[in-house]
Amino acid sequence: MRSGVRVIGDAWYVFVTIRWDEAGLRALRRYAADGLRYTQEVNDLNGRLSATGFWMSDLPGARFDRDDDEGDGRWEEAEVTSADPARLRAGTDYTVGIQLSRWWEDCSSDPCRLRWSFRSGRVALLSQLSRFFLGEWQAIRYTLPWAVLRSPPQPRPPRAPARIGGNGGTFRLAGLGPSGAPAVCGGPAGMADPVAICRALGLGWHHPGAVGASAGRGPANQLLWTPR
Repeated sequence: MRSGVRVIGDAWYVFVTIRWDEAGLRALRRYAADGLRYTQEVNDLNGRLSATGFWMSDLPGARFDRDDDEGDGRWEEAEVTSADPARLRAGTDYTVGIQLSRWWEDCSSDPCRLRWSFRSGRVALLSQLSRFFLGEWQAIRYTLPWAVLRSPPQPRPPRAPARIGGNGGTFRLAGLGPSGAPAVCGGPAGMADPVAICRALGLGWHHPGAVGASAGRGPANQLLWTPR
């Protein structure tokens, strides 16, 4: 596995590239027979970065989830699960991209306030097994991080975003992953231009004319809005 980071403006993009050999896929299929699925998790270790809800992956049947286990407004865990492991192929590179931000919503008082974390931080990458439970894929077998990425200090931007939580809905945009395989990008609706964010996460299309927020099927992309 390989990992990388791209910083664009006040956003932090974490990328993971995964590849299995035949032996690894046989093990995954044995786990799948017991109802378990492969999950790649990104975990903020010291309260500096928060998952925005934007993600991209070409893992078959990719499903996204994020958690605020501390209840402080920071989404310190974000994960993508491959819900269709039978379609995984040996020797193929698969990508997971997750957007993080130093902005987070502090709701310890009313009204909620946007906060900025300027100090350096650390983000752990973990590969785990998940089981579908209580309406979502839950990691059930903890592993030690296989990599830890460091975020340097960053001064607060002059302007805060208008919102960070979206308008209560989500979107999914179909396209191509970095390897050219079918991929999907998703996130909270009503936040910003979803195409620009999905581009930064690595989602592509067959040709430039297919790029755009379409309400239905296009020649190479599809944008689906899902009310929460």
